[in-house]
Amino acid sequence: MKLERAEWRDALAVLNETFKIWSPGLSKTDYYFYIASQLAHPWARKNYRYMVYRDRSAIAGSLKVYGIDLASRGYRYRAAGLGAVYTSEAYRGKGFGAKLMESVIRLARDEGFDAAYLFSDIDPTFYARFGFRQMGSGEFWIRLPDSTADPSVLESIGGKEGWEILAPDVMPVEFKHIPQLERHHRQWLRRQPYGVDRSPSYWNYKLSRELFLYEHSRWAWPRLELITHQIDSFAGGYAIVEHGQQVLRALEVVGSAEVRRQLWSKLIALAVFRGCTRIRGWEPLAPDSLGKIKLTPRSWGVPMLLPFRKQLEPLVEVEPCPLLELDHL
Repeated sequence: MKLERAEWRDALAVLNETFKIWSPGLSKTDYYFYIASQLAHPWARKNYRYMVYRDRSAIAGSLKVYGIDLASRGYRYRAAGLGAVYTSEAYRGKGFGAKLMESVIRLARDEGFDAAYLFSDIDPTFYARFGFRQMGSGEFWIRLPDSTADPSVLESIGGKEGWEILAPDVMPVEFKHIPQLERHHRQWLRRQPYGVDRSPSYWNYKLSRELFLYEHSRWAWPRLELITHQIDSFAGGYAIVEHGQQVLRALEVVGSAEVRRQLWSKLIALAVFRGCTRIRGWEPLAPDSLGKIKLTPRSWGVPMLLPFRKQLEPLVEVEPCPLLELDHL
């Protein structure tokens, strides 16, 4: 048994199986191109490997290994981000999933990574067997009054004039916004116990993926939207949201405490103007201005960390977990 970097023909064999469970509304051709374009991205060529676990000439399993920089209290650590862990259909129920995990953990240690982390979409107890520890994984819902049924709801936030004031601060996320996003995220990250250190190239990689899905998915894949709040030429922050049906999903709200308060005011106003009935978000985004918000455990995307260095072990206990939704691998 051997864990090795996949050739493209190996990746195609895996993608042919995973298409039916992981293709986000893409045609098979677009799904193949989606993965190929990720592998060809400048950031990915240095930081992303598609790996296969080979049983002689057959592929028993596969996964993606990312090189991710974590920042914590002025220090940087290199983490192996694990994604798309998959056991081929013919090898299920035979312990090959466990062997795949043991092999990639050994690889990460041998290559000098400081930790491994992943976002589990299955029962986290599987990964706990290998030492992964679950971090905060709550989400919240904010229910809004129905502005379509009660016009006074819109009037309470300024009506048409209120929207005219807000509209210039809401726009689709584009590549030209990366310098602004990177600057504000880096300022925000300095105040966090830890988080993913995103280079401009990594931002470009993440936005490229999202834009491809928006343009090619047969589902109603929402486009990422940016809400900004600027105090002066340097200080400010941003929120990234997506709008589907009657739900506005908050992905990131980044800035100082005051900036986040202002961003949440704009975010709620945007949801009301669009007739949304709910706002959804992960635990680190819960707005202080609304008091104590109930968190419910997520059944997917549960962050888990396996520290290889003792100084990283306390990160597991940090509440709320400061990882953001765009940090998902």
